[in-house]
Amino acid sequence: MAPPLAFANLPNLSYNPINMILLPRPAPHLPRIVATFQQAGITNLLPLALSHPKPLPIAVPPKTTALILTSSLALPAVKHLTHLPAYCVGPATAQAAQQAGFTVAHTGTNNAASLATEIRGLNLPPQNFLHPHGNHTIPLTSFFPPSLHHSTTPSLTHTYTPLLAYQTQRITTLPTTLIPQLQNITTICLFSAGSTTHLAKLLKPHQHLLNQNLTTYCFSPAVTQAAHPFFPNLETIKTPSLTTLLQTIKNPNKNSAEA
Repeated sequence: MAPPLAFANLPNLSYNPINMILLPRPAPHLPRIVATFQQAGITNLLPLALSHPKPLPIAVPPKTTALILTSSLALPAVKHLTHLPAYCVGPATAQAAQQAGFTVAHTGTNNAASLATEIRGLNLPPQNFLHPHGNHTIPLTSFFPPSLHHSTTPSLTHTYTPLLAYQTQRITTLPTTLIPQLQNITTICLFSAGSTTHLAKLLKPHQHLLNQNLTTYCFSPAVTQAAHPFFPNLETIKTPSLTTLLQTIKNPNKNSAEA
């Protein structure tokens, strides 16, 4: 029996009717994540494409000197800007940016607020930051105000310009082939706060089908906060990386902290 996929062209999966791992991600992220899990010997996977992004044409401010990247989904829209240094929200985004030809100047810890603080602390010469983002992303003006002051030299400022770079179409219902398998899911991996909130809405009509022994691994404290109280048995990954996530799944409670 084939696994209930919501995304085509994935590597072949070994289907096991019990102890399934749900991987809810935007469609472009699924092949890499599935392949990474398979390479680690984990094949009991249920990939779920929560959204399908489409790059948008953008008008880049002429004085832009650097990029703030909070999702690899923005990369197709700025592929002509590889001459600009990229300040990335986390390791996965940084890796994708490097593979796309960008020079990564800084890698954060998968938290936008922390990235803003880190940028201020770098005491760079004044920069004109461009932040390409999606339609379901809230521009980070509260974290990156129009003028970013240096932490040690307040008279020097950066500028921050958010720009819509891709349009994301989210699925509105779960695939019908997935619903009968909900009781077989014993692990859910949650990677972002936005996708966590969206998944909770999709699962709510079918909440009674969820396995009572379900464990939910969250990629960051922000994801854990978004997952509460809908998802049970929350565990926050200590280091937000796929490597740590895989180690935690294989050896529970050694690389995570209960919420």
